[in-house]
Amino acid sequence: MLFKLRRRIWNRNTESIDTPRLITNLIDSVPNIPIEIIDYYYKGDMASSVIANYVTQLYGIFDEECDLVLIEYTRQQNDSRLLRKMYKSSLNSIPFSTKTISECKTVNYMAGKYHNLIFFTDIQRIKTFDDLTFAVEELFTGVLMPKYFLLYSRCKLSDSTISSWLNKSLWLNIDRHGYPRDITVSLESLYCCKGNCRVLYPYGGSDWGKLLLFEF
Repeated sequence: MLFKLRRRIWNRNTESIDTPRLITNLIDSVPNIPIEIIDYYYKGDMASSVIANYVTQLYGIFDEECDLVLIEYTRQQNDSRLLRKMYKSSLNSIPFSTKTISECKTVNYMAGKYHNLIFFTDIQRIKTFDDLTFAVEELFTGVLMPKYFLLYSRCKLSDSTISSWLNKSLWLNIDRHGYPRDITVSLESLYCCKGNCRVLYPYGGSDWGKLLLFEF
């Protein structure tokens, strides 16, 4: 049985939704932020038929001439020339129609306390139906805090603009003992700098029975 995708304004006063922590943090910081929900429910595992039906409906939401971009970021690692030279994005193994743009970024935290840590970001433009299918498979892995999200704009987004937004919104997460935990995206910071661009943050997949995109 195939199901229908829904897109609507999320009325948080009347509709309770299982919400990822980063979206909860965004709402706490920007209480009146309007958020749209794109949801799709299915039974059993996220089989290929589920993905195909979902992508077919999702593809119809976006304007034909829009700029749709998949963002990936890695965890932090100790800096080295070899690491910078040998890094290869996991997206490179997927036959997207355009090349993945990767960039090395330095962690800036507590006046350079962790200046020796770096991470990588990947910008992958979504141009075709197959591209969107590959992106959906990456977005919805059933991970609670995926290191992927989508940018959607009716105007062309330059790589340098996207990179600037990522510089402002990707942060080193520190645990309660003061040690580096991982890299996380501050959706609040991204919301403040993205202008008219839309962000689509994923939640669900695998055997969860739902595919959610929080759009703001």
